[in-house]
Amino acid sequence: MTVSAKYRFMQYNVMHHAWGNETLLAVGLEKRTENMVKIITDAAPDVLFLAERHEEYANVGEDSVDMNAALGSNYVFVQDRIENGTVVNRVPIVYNALTFRCVESGYIKLTEECSFEQSGNKRVVTWAILEDITETESKGHRIAVFCTHWSTNVQWNDPTVSYAAYKQQQSNEMQALINSEKFEGLPIIAGGDYNATYNSVKKHECYVSLLEGAGLVDASASLATEENPYVYGDVDHFAVSGCTVESFTILWNTTSYASDHNPIYSDMIFEFNKIGG
Repeated sequence: MTVSAKYRFMQYNVMHHAWGNETLLAVGLEKRTENMVKIITDAAPDVLFLAERHEEYANVGEDSVDMNAALGSNYVFVQDRIENGTVVNRVPIVYNALTFRCVESGYIKLTEECSFEQSGNKRVVTWAILEDITETESKGHRIAVFCTHWSTNVQWNDPTVSYAAYKQQQSNEMQALINSEKFEGLPIIAGGDYNATYNSVKKHECYVSLLEGAGLVDASASLATEENPYVYGDVDHFAVSGCTVESFTILWNTTSYASDHNPIYSDMIFEFNKIGG
C-alpha cells in the first residue's frame, strides 16, 4: 500500500552583490534582499536551493544582511558553514521546519579552476536527507536533496579560456555522490545553477551526463508534450528521480529588482510505501 505526498522545491541564485549588474546594485542590498525574501515566502517552498549566498547575505562583516532571519524561524539552513569570517558554503539547502526535519547532511568540494581557498565561488555540492514530520500518512518518509553551482562556461575576464573540462569533472563528482550507497532507494531532487542549458536547441554535455549517469530527469523537460514542447532551458534546473513532476513555474520579470536570475519552483508528487502497511 502506498501513500502520496506533494512538496514544493525552489531554486534561486540570489546574485553575489559584488559582481551584479549596475541596475541591481542601484537597488541596494537591503531592498534586494527584502524583495527576494518576499518572492521566496510568497512561493512558500518546502525546500529552497540557494546559489551565490555570499557573506553579504549571512550577516558577516559590514554592509551585510541576515537572510536567515529575514526568511523567518520556519526556514532552517543546512550546512550553513561560516569559517573565520568567510562563508565557505554558498549553496546551502533551506527547508521548512513545519514539513521536514534534517536527518543527516554534508557537503563535498568540487574540482574547479583554482584552489578552494583562492576561489571566489567555492564550488561544492550540499546534500541532506530530509524526513517528513507532518501529521499525515507521509510522516516518517525521507527524500534526498542536493544543491550546487557549477563553473561558468568560460573565464569571466577571458572568454577564450574554456572551463568545460572543470564542469564535466564537477558533473562526474556529483554523479558519484548521488550514486553512493547512502542515498540508495531514496527519491532524489538536485537543484542548482548548473551554468548549463538544457532545451531543444542546446543541451550541455555536462548536465546531460549528470542526468544519464545518476538516473535523473530534468523537471521541466519531463512535462514537455507534443502539444506543449516548451522546456525551460536556462542554467537553473531540478534533476530528479523517484517522483512525478506536477508543475514547473518560472517567476519571470524579477531581474530588475531582485537578482539577475529568475527563480524557478516545481511541485512534485512522491509515492511512498506505507510505513507499517
